[in-house]
Amino acid sequence: MIAEHFTRLPCNHANTIGLEGCAETQLLEADHRIDREVKLLFSLVPIVQRKKLVTTETEFITYRRDACETYSSVYEGGSFAPVEYALCEVRVDDVQSNVLHGYFQLAESGASHSLQWP
Repeated sequence: MIAEHFTRLPCNHANTIGLEGCAETQLLEADHRIDREVKLLFSLVPIVQRKKLVTTETEFITYRRDACETYSSVYEGGSFAPVEYALCEVRVDDVQSNVLHGYFQLAESGASHSLQWP
C-alpha cells in the first residue's frame, strides 16, 4: 500500500496552495488505483513472484520520490515546487499503472481463471 505523508489540502484552482490540494487529490486517486492493481496481481501471480513484486513496488516508490524531487527542484524555494512534485508523482503513477497492466496481461494469459483489471 502506498502511504502519503502530507496533510491533504482543499483543491482550489485560484491559488498555488489550492493547486497543491488539487494535485494531492489526483495523487491519492492514482495511488489507490495502483494499490488495487497490485492487490489484483497478488491474487494472480505465484507466491514466488509476489516477493519480487513487493521489491519492485518498493523500488518504484523510491524512484518516484527521487525523480520527482529532481523535477520539482526547478521550482526550489518557490510555492510551485510542491505542486510540481505532486503532479510528477501522478505522472509516474500513470506510467507504473501501464507497466502493471502489461504484467497483468502476461500473468492472466497463464491463469486458470479470468480476472477484471481495475
